[in-house]
Amino acid sequence: MNKFVIILIFSLIFGKSAFCQFNFENPRIAIVISKTSFTHHWGVTQMSAHGWGGVVNLAGVPYDCYFAEDLTEDINLKKYDCLIFSQCTYLTNAAYEKTVDVLENYLSEGGNLIIDGLIGYFDESTKERNHSKLDQLLNMKYIGFYGDPDYRIKVKDNNQFITKNYN
Repeated sequence: MNKFVIILIFSLIFGKSAFCQFNFENPRIAIVISKTSFTHHWGVTQMSAHGWGGVVNLAGVPYDCYFAEDLTEDINLKKYDCLIFSQCTYLTNAAYEKTVDVLENYLSEGGNLIIDGLIGYFDESTKERNHSKLDQLLNMKYIGFYGDPDYRIKVKDNNQFITKNYN
């Protein structure tokens, strides 16, 4: 057997050689729903989470699921390229404050968000809360049910892990 064949076999088995180096990016996503939103509107919350899970699964991106109420500083959110907050309209006051803290840290590290629906707009008793902390952090303003027709999707940067190889 010649030396090249032996090197090739070892490189295929062990995956490291000058001939066979692969560099794969492994994006990860976390889908976050709210227990409180689920209590008030389980159908909307559940279907939205199923929808996002299906989209992410079809894209072949590994994902984890969390409840907003369970987010803590102990969870390593840095491993996620994107957090999807899916129908987290209702949050307890404690979950709202924790979400603000967690997102502040995550975004300061360069994290990305997708927000489906209102986030933290109402408390657990369905009363509108002062959500200015989250609004300021996310640089957004709720302007009504239909929103502004000129402002549907806000993209900070289109150099995303899904599209960056196509730019």
